[in-house]
Amino acid sequence: MNKVINKINMSRWNDWTLDKLEIDYDKVIIKVSEELEGAVEILCNDYIGFSFVGHWDECVIEKMEVTHKGKLIEDSINTVIRLHGEHPLPGGGVKNIEDSWYQINVRFIDGNSIYIACKSIDIRN
Repeated sequence: MNKVINKINMSRWNDWTLDKLEIDYDKVIIKVSEELEGAVEILCNDYIGFSFVGHWDECVIEKMEVTHKGKLIEDSINTVIRLHGEHPLPGGGVKNIEDSWYQINVRFIDGNSIYIACKSIDIRN
């Protein structure tokens, strides 16, 4: 996992473009591309939160990073506890509020951001 996190955090994502955002039951897929580098898919597995508010025009990325802490992780866990109690049953049979979580932050050149809180991350070229 750290290899994937390091690859995302050490890569230069500025001027890449968001091509597609796909959400299903257990993952969010971020598809981005750059003219010379081609396309990359970032899979956010077993997500517990997603935020993208105020999308208007730009899909050009300024920065992308993964952190172990973040407001979306905190808000997502608090919401799960509020809705399902202090010790909820494992979500989807695999998620546990005590798990380690990652937050992916994608900031666009217009100042807007996508945030995804998830249990694990993979990359597909």
